[in-house]
Amino acid sequence: NYLHTFRDLLLPDEDDSWRLQILTDLTTLPELGDDDGPQGNGAPVNNDGSPVFHALPESYAKAHSDGERWRWLLHLAEQSKVDSIRWRARMDFADFLRSQFGVQTLQRDFFHADSGDDSLAAVLAVETLSDDETIARLAGGIRRFQLPDEFNYIKIYQKLIDEYPLTFTSPNRLAAIYENRRQYPKAVEWWRREAEGAGEGATAHNNHALRQIQRITGNWGEFLPGKPQVAGQPATATLRFRNAAKARLTVHRIDLEAMLAASKKHLRANGDGRHLDWSMTQPANMFSLLGDKKGETFVKEQLAAWEETLEPLPGHRDRQVTIATPITKPGAYLVTATLPDGNISRLPLILEDVKIVSKSLADGHLWQVLDAANGAPVSGLDLRLFGWNVRWNSKTKRNQLTIRELKARTDAEGLAVLDAKTLRTSDDHGSLQWLVETTSPERRLRLPWL
Repeated sequence: NYLHTFRDLLLPDEDDSWRLQILTDLTTLPELGDDDGPQGNGAPVNNDGSPVFHALPESYAKAHSDGERWRWLLHLAEQSKVDSIRWRARMDFADFLRSQFGVQTLQRDFFHADSGDDSLAAVLAVETLSDDETIARLAGGIRRFQLPDEFNYIKIYQKLIDEYPLTFTSPNRLAAIYENRRQYPKAVEWWRREAEGAGEGATAHNNHALRQIQRITGNWGEFLPGKPQVAGQPATATLRFRNAAKARLTVHRIDLEAMLAASKKHLRANGDGRHLDWSMTQPANMFSLLGDKKGETFVKEQLAAWEETLEPLPGHRDRQVTIATPITKPGAYLVTATLPDGNISRLPLILEDVKIVSKSLADGHLWQVLDAANGAPVSGLDLRLFGWNVRWNSKTKRNQLTIRELKARTDAEGLAVLDAKTLRTSDDHGSLQWLVETTSPERRLRLPWL
């Protein structure tokens, strides 16, 4: 306990690993406020950009940095006669190395990189790594480098599993490492070793390791969110999938008018009298209900069905394909992909022939209706505006709603402008959010929420 506490004092947070380069003077008390220092942004590096590896010193007294002191304390714990203490010290060292040099340090780069960024290339290269190398974000940037055996967290974990099989060490760390490296067959091997310790009664329903194996090796797919598309040409959907060789596709019509009517009805009725169901307050939220009983009333006749042949990538890797549908007319549709022995994914598709754009003005609000294909203004269309806001009445313990309904008509430039006085609430309880709908020349409903 003493050694563990001392180690924590030298390294209270792995994100502050830069502190380990300092040799703290333990003979004097620090001044108040001396704890301030640079914020870590990756593991510290040497002058040549290589990562700092804290060597094991000959003794605590001969340590050249707090990092070497920390290593010596780990070394002392590894000499213990108690298995759990020896294991804990080695596991702490491996966990620290992984936190500094694991490919998960590229996570921020994965979300922010673009196709022309070197960081994206680094992320995509993780599947090419051998067990004795890594790619990590260091303080000096992204770097691919060899891991000496002494600092190779993968090999340390493997030795611990061999020495303490299923006693202290779980293979799940190694499985997660290989998943992060996109080396999924290796991850499956370690998940299987994890599942072996669960006994014969283990199933994917009650065992995490078996669920992970099923997730990696099973047929899986999901539609990626998309934007409204222009009517008149086949609508497309992007499907990300793995392992599956085919998918069953269907398209159903969504009754957008009924969705809108149900939303207004829910708001006019003040929900259940006390609380609003927020999934019923906006059509964008209501699309998420289309896969369950609450939203099935809005899903109407099937318009198309077909089987799509897929070509999965090896190694259980994800692939994206663009699927063309036979739908070309304006409206709202629900595309469903069913993967054999896999999951089901649904995607609402909106095809537009006109588009409503809006802009706040200094003293009001402007709406413009445009042809979705060429941007030309559409004149003479009636706009129906439904505005509402909600506030909690602490006296009645109920929601108090304010609702206003207005009408407008587009001019020759497709514009409709309402001043602030017209849009303001009569009880002066704040601004309203507006649902604006119109029926296009093709008699199709169009609406944006504001």
